[in-house]
Amino acid sequence: MAGIGLREECFSHGQFYVTCFRVSFTSSLVILAQKGNTKKK
Repeated sequence: MAGIGLREECFSHGQFYVTCFRVSFTSSLVILAQKGNTKKK
């Protein structure tokens, strides 16, 4: 299981990428973000 907390802006794109792809199953990944703290492009 791996998790990342995004209560503040992500420290770097590379570190977020590594966290997401270190897990074997997507069900083992937890991403915590505050409501309204995500940006859509």
